[in-house]
Amino acid sequence: TALLQMRTRLAEQVVALREADLARQRVESELEVARHIQEALLPSSPPRLDDFEVRGWSREMDRVGGDFYFWMGTQRVTVIIADVTGHGLASALIAASCRARAEAVMDGDPLLSHALARLNTIMSRDLVEGRFVTLAAVAIDETTSTVSVGSAGHGPILHLDAATGVVSRIDTTGAPLGVIPDQHFDDDITVTMRPGDLILLISDGITERTNPQGELYGEARLSRLLERGVTPDTDAEAILELIRDSVETFADGIPQADDSTAVVIRKRA
Repeated sequence: TALLQMRTRLAEQVVALREADLARQRVESELEVARHIQEALLPSSPPRLDDFEVRGWSREMDRVGGDFYFWMGTQRVTVIIADVTGHGLASALIAASCRARAEAVMDGDPLLSHALARLNTIMSRDLVEGRFVTLAAVAIDETTSTVSVGSAGHGPILHLDAATGVVSRIDTTGAPLGVIPDQHFDDDITVTMRPGDLILLISDGITERTNPQGELYGEARLSRLLERGVTPDTDAEAILELIRDSVETFADGIPQADDSTAVVIRKRA
């Protein structure tokens, strides 16, 4: 009868709604776990350095991406920023694995190029096809006032020369971790840091942020911001705030489509 058919359809709809609600709860639970993992990957305090200051900032998108950064070491502090492809729990787990392996590998090798090659070999075994990790590392040597830079497909890496006020790009050629299992990484790039100089590491969530017209924030806009808005006395926290404010003003309410992360390494003036 029609009444029986109606009851059957209602019962089916109730079951479907319950299943959808359970699926939603599972997704929310996974996202919560992913957020906790991502937060745990970020450092709780800056490194203790006499002549340099290092500060970082990361803002996750709603779906939780794979950005993370950290620093390690005491005599020689190494700063690392990375971005795992994808979103959600799977990316968070890969990020946790990558951080642990990076700490182990880079703690025992003074050359970033060698450490990146070893890390790439390890991560190539762990990553499934289609997954990869971009990563940049900067080792700070206070005794020589230099930094060494190495990268696995992560950029841009920007250097602001305080004396000239000019921003230049530190170009590296390594592919992301997990793309070429046996790849060779070029020698580290060494940069002499003078008072007020800074190195900026970012994830693509910053340069690829869009405004209502669909325009990208872009690397050129970021470089101009540093050249015009940063003086030799501007501290690292103020630089991060300058970048955040500039990006949000540009976006004009358009939500971010990816995690946004920035790390400033500055030679004290």
